[in-house]
Amino acid sequence: MLIFSLLFISQGAHAATWSSSASACVPSDGSVGKYDFEDATLKFSANSTGEILVRCHITNPFDDTDSAPIWNTLTVGYQDPDAHEQAYQVEAKLIRVNKGTGVVSVITPRFDSNASTAPNTVSPVSGFVKFTHNYNFTTYAYYITLDLHRSDSLKNPAVWFVKLSVTD
Repeated sequence: MLIFSLLFISQGAHAATWSSSASACVPSDGSVGKYDFEDATLKFSANSTGEILVRCHITNPFDDTDSAPIWNTLTVGYQDPDAHEQAYQVEAKLIRVNKGTGVVSVITPRFDSNASTAPNTVSPVSGFVKFTHNYNFTTYAYYITLDLHRSDSLKNPAVWFVKLSVTD
């Protein structure tokens, strides 16, 4: 019974969830003057158009660097005012950077609101993508980019959270 309990605790620990509100992420230099944070939500300011990019630092939920999470789902809370059309878009990418070389690589697939299967992307919703990746926090640092696109100022795409978790 003790062995079963330890195995269950270990598996549960590796299923820990990481999440962040969009307002806790760091805007890129190119986004200065284009964005507003309203509570947890990131959106375009006034008549700004183009692209807003923020980076959300991911920490290993385990203090032991030999342990790593087994996350396989990237979930995003967002609003895309034109659903699958091209005037507005919300993207999220899981990225790793090699600590020794600085080489950056995107873990695929990325989340794209224009390709999302969420039932109603015109209203606030959450969508997700599933992926496989063997995390290695000893060799790599990880972050997520949240990227908003707006070609006109008639409507405003928004994102308020991003999450990494384990799903079946």
